[in-house]
Amino acid sequence: MVARFRHPQNRGILLVTHHFAPETGAPQGRWEALASHLVPAGYPVTVLTPPPHYPSGKITHFSPAFLAGSVTQRIHGEKIIRVNCREHSQDLGSRGADQVVAAVSGTARLLGTAEEHVVAEVSRLLTNDFTAVTAEGGA
Repeated sequence: MVARFRHPQNRGILLVTHHFAPETGAPQGRWEALASHLVPAGYPVTVLTPPPHYPSGKITHFSPAFLAGSVTQRIHGEKIIRVNCREHSQDLGSRGADQVVAAVSGTARLLGTAEEHVVAEVSRLLTNDFTAVTAEGGA
């Protein structure tokens, strides 16, 4: 079965993730794969994510493009908005506080914007299915 996707006008996809390129790992790979199909198919993708700080909890890239407050565009055309984070230890409470800071910062960035987005959570299954469908020409 090949799914057909609609192309709604002026509707973007908002990906909210705590980990994104240049970090490497399973979640980052899924986001990259998804964006590489969605943007060329006509779906604007905006990513809210903190500066790279995985897995140590310490910021790993100090280029202005990766710091909180920066807005950049990646290779597939997705717009990356870097939100605040809290450097953390491996302690669960410290990691939880980092998640809260990023969530509040991301929410604050979106308040008052007129942009409409579909907020997405990506599972491994969805990414694999989407890749297979688009490879078959279903998009």
